[in-house]
Amino acid sequence: MTERWERSVDVATLSDDVGVRVERASADGGTAADGGGAGGIAGLAGALGGGNTLQSDSESDDGQQAGAVSVTVTNFGNAPIENAVLVPRLPNGSGVAELGRIAVADAIAPGDAESVTVDLSGIGAASVEFAVRYELDAEEREVTRQYGLDRETGAVSLTGLNVSLDGDRLRLSGNLGNVGDGEVSGVVLGVAESEYAAPAYPSRDQFLGTVGPSEFAPFELTARVDAANATSVPVEVTYTTAGERRSTTVEVVLPQDTGRTGGGFLGGLGGTVVGVTLGVVVTIPLIVFSANRYR
Repeated sequence: MTERWERSVDVATLSDDVGVRVERASADGGTAADGGGAGGIAGLAGALGGGNTLQSDSESDDGQQAGAVSVTVTNFGNAPIENAVLVPRLPNGSGVAELGRIAVADAIAPGDAESVTVDLSGIGAASVEFAVRYELDAEEREVTRQYGLDRETGAVSLTGLNVSLDGDRLRLSGNLGNVGDGEVSGVVLGVAESEYAAPAYPSRDQFLGTVGPSEFAPFELTARVDAANATSVPVEVTYTTAGERRSTTVEVVLPQDTGRTGGGFLGGLGGTVVGVTLGVVVTIPLIVFSANRYR
């Protein structure tokens, strides 16, 4: 005679909890505390495992590898994760071609950690996103961590603006100066299309190239405006700094002229020539991300 016993068994719910910590790497293979990348996993200090390395031979005076960081992946869940791969990304979301995909571990058991050392010395961007892709419960998942790099960045200002209006013809000149501590390159500016303004021949836009720290470059732009309704014109500035392509728009106020007559947008060329020098400085800090658009 066979007896059968039944009893309930508690089965823990699958927990997906993977942490990523980024620290500056020292020459002896350890890590050094770094506020820029330590925003992540509490209680992880000292729990660094071995792993693959992509590292620089250079070393700083304080014993740290110049540009090298240690990225540690810890499994805080209750099931193993498999095929963990590190994918560094630039702020615009694209991958870092110089680094590609970096294998972290075939499997990381619950409570274990694995780390890799990554050389960021060739990266010109101001920050890097470390994405860790892994498999859990037959599904591919991802966790990310932002890491700020100590990079010199430029900051541009439009100064000494001269605005002249002749009917619907606008001429805008001035200087684009770099007030930051890093260079800006690939600088292009021009009057942007708007309800009451449009770029016009002969200077719809202008390429200024590279502007070093504490240097400036003169520019001149032309546009056509609805003189009866326009109070300002948008000037779009696009540039690259610290490896990031950015774009921002500055509204340049038009001179007040009570004698202007309307005629509609792109109307007649008649009217009095009005000239004014604006003694203001329009600063566009590159660290203000809300004012920028990545491309």
